[in-house]
Amino acid sequence: MPMLAARPGSWRETPIRPDFPEDVREWLDQAGRQRLRDSLRAIAQAAEAAGFDNAMLAASDSIGLRPDARPADTDLVSLALRHRDGDWDEARDQGPDLTGYDRFITGTGPEGKEETR
Repeated sequence: MPMLAARPGSWRETPIRPDFPEDVREWLDQAGRQRLRDSLRAIAQAAEAAGFDNAMLAASDSIGLRPDARPADTDLVSLALRHRDGDWDEARDQGPDLTGYDRFITGTGPEGKEETR
């Protein structure tokens, strides 16, 4: 990946191109020079941090969430690490537990009743 990121012009001929998921491959095929360079660099950093498969999952997620934007390095690395650590599905399904914040801000308990202090 680092070599591909350093030479984005070789994207269409790289032997690892078939290893990219179809949506990522199509998105990169349609990218202009700058977006292709930035995207390959971000994918390479995510692959270095969390492995190639997790970087591909992160790239697919990023494209699905914001198809018109180029993925930021930190976004892809964070998403890839969440996939690696098994946190992605859990966070997407239920979100963080903000009950403590709700109680602090509203002064109500879990049953919706006001708590006394």
